Amino acid sequence: MVEQGAAGGAEGADDVDAAQLIDTEITRAVGVELKAARLAVGMSREDLASQLRSPVHARTIASYEQGSRHCTVPQFVDICQVIGRDPAELLERILMRADLGLAPQLRSPVRCPACGGRCPNCGGTVDPTYLALGTITSVIEH
Repeated sequence: MVEQGAAGGAEGADDVDAAQLIDTEITRAVGVELKAARLAVGMSREDLASQLRSPVHARTIASYEQGSRHCTVPQFVDICQVIGRDPAELLERILMRADLGLAPQLRSPVRCPACGGRCPNCGGTVDPTYLALGTITSVIEH
């Protein structure tokens, strides 16, 4: 049990733990979705890094994908532009994956990120429930 101290209470510690959990979950979700989007277009980390506006090493891309490093918003937008994904759409998927109650309702079914709707397995669109559950995450799992 956490006891209340002079510098703050147990509630403050709980707030910090909750904030760290949210940060960790979002960072992991960013990594999973960036990797899935990159693989969906058949791009290596090296190719992606070489096409970004700001100098980034492939190891940095790997650390984003592994969830061990934060990706800044400008870097995220740049990555999305290079891989041909809408940053708002990808952010929506990230928030759904993080499952923190922060994701807006999807307006309609979305194209399968693994095949772009070209295979008979998904029929061209994917039920948003499957995306939220993480059923379809990459070309390999599709």
